[in-house]
Amino acid sequence: RKDFLVSTRRWPIALESCQQGFLNSKICSASPKLISTSTTPNINSSSPASNSKLTFPPSTAEAIPPVIHTVAGNLVNWIEKEGGSVLSVYVSAETCTDSGQPCGWGLRSARDLSPGQQLIRLPLSCQLTYFDADEQMAPEEEDTRLLRLIKAVPEELWIAKLALKLLNQRSMGSESRYDTYIKNLPATFPGIPTFFGKDAIDAIDYPPVVRQIQKRGSWMFKFSRDVLARLPGTSLDVFGGTLVDINALGWACAAVSSRAFRTRGPSRPAAMLPLVDMANHSAFPNCEVRPLADSNGGIALVAKTSIPKDTPLTLSYGSNLGSDFLFLDYGFLDRPCPQPHEAVSLRFDPGLLQAGAFLSGAQGPSGKPVDPTLEDWRLERLRSLGLVDTGADVEVTVRREGRSEVDGQGGLRANRHGGIDSDSNDQDRDISNSNELSDSEFKVLIDERLMAAARIMMAACESDLEGDSSSSPALSPLVPSSPPALTPPLPASSFATSAPSRQGGGLLWLDLATCRCVAGLLAIALSNFKTTLEEDTSKLQEAGVDPNLKLAIQFRMGKKRILKAAIRQVREVENLVITQMALTQNGGEE
Repeated sequence: RKDFLVSTRRWPIALESCQQGFLNSKICSASPKLISTSTTPNINSSSPASNSKLTFPPSTAEAIPPVIHTVAGNLVNWIEKEGGSVLSVYVSAETCTDSGQPCGWGLRSARDLSPGQQLIRLPLSCQLTYFDADEQMAPEEEDTRLLRLIKAVPEELWIAKLALKLLNQRSMGSESRYDTYIKNLPATFPGIPTFFGKDAIDAIDYPPVVRQIQKRGSWMFKFSRDVLARLPGTSLDVFGGTLVDINALGWACAAVSSRAFRTRGPSRPAAMLPLVDMANHSAFPNCEVRPLADSNGGIALVAKTSIPKDTPLTLSYGSNLGSDFLFLDYGFLDRPCPQPHEAVSLRFDPGLLQAGAFLSGAQGPSGKPVDPTLEDWRLERLRSLGLVDTGADVEVTVRREGRSEVDGQGGLRANRHGGIDSDSNDQDRDISNSNELSDSEFKVLIDERLMAAARIMMAACESDLEGDSSSSPALSPLVPSSPPALTPPLPASSFATSAPSRQGGGLLWLDLATCRCVAGLLAIALSNFKTTLEEDTSKLQEAGVDPNLKLAIQFRMGKKRILKAAIRQVREVENLVITQMALTQNGGEE
């Protein structure tokens, strides 16, 4: 299975000499107070033990208030003291729509709001971030020692870079400009997979995400052991003599990953936005973050639509995030499921197409099984698609089709992962209701390179491809460039009479073999999961299921449903092609 599913490339960390590092939930619950403690990180048995201890100064010993609204007023006062403003917003305890259980805090409108109305204004001095040496907008000079430490973190781990700034400020206690904000941060981050126990991680059963969890845990362990543990007592220490261990680093990374925004663009450091970051996610946000034209780096939370009083204020955490990112970074799965940008990543391998053809009984023009031997002309065609040879991009996807909705509010939009979005870019939005969709209610698109590769492998000879290995009107509904609905069977008059097995420039028998090959490959991918959808559903109905285990099961169910829907749609096109072949043979008579 590990050779079949490719890992995503969000966190490409070299793990030479690294052992797998699973962090369980005890780390997260022990870390946030950052107070003198003897807690030892509970690492999966495959990782070395750590003897690090948190020894933060007494100035940070004030416990985080158990109820956030008791100090929200202090947070508002601090924002206003820094030159910001908070209007028509209040903090509210929210409940999950599916379970009715408490699920944290959020923002709500204190009165009826109009589109374009500014709700929260944050000057740059309120944004917890750091500034590169070449940036001129920093409100104060950055500690060069902290910048040196941040630079030691791989660029891909932008979350860990900002986490170091957060820990630096936390270690300063009341002397930090951001002390009031930091005391409002959650004590724990339930649902973040990095802190799952082994059973919940095993239940994910999707190698691309499991690998990311392993990499994140391994990197945090190594960095805290090899770098942070050596800082106290040296001239490079930016934590005031505090020993920052894996507990503290894990908490800070979870805080940043679930709350940071890329307000200055994807190439600049992210920022934590006090109070604004309490707005919850929605695929249909009623608010957005915009830069303030009359300030140096300031931002505002702005109403996108008319919002009635007491309505939850929501943001899009990213216009094209699938469940992988929501699950890894935020610890939740959006509804409906699968989500608008849900995708399954597969590793391309000609051998898998051969296996798919064998499994599904794909046949050539003579009615005999296809011989998909990897001959030179096939290899050259696959090479032109960038699917073979060293360094090839072998990741192909099967994804749910998104739908475009043009943002009509004007201006710029800041999201948590993609920086500032311009109005010229449409944002995909799901237009479904809040209930989960059945497999027949959403459309799945298959990577056009995978479809083209299957067509290459199923062709009897190179001339069957007629110069373009992916051209076939019959298969167009399955790829991203397809029309929104399946094309109905074409009348016999549209077929070339001189070549009864051809339709629109494509060979119908080749279209049929391609469909069966891809359907077989998708069936192999689905069979690699350890459980079926029915077994998962039954497990979720059991009493007392651990919340992390439940989340892991729901995540893998989304992947299975994508594959199941893709198989169904390929079979629909297969039946369409069979109908067209029958019409051709009958001279147009059904």
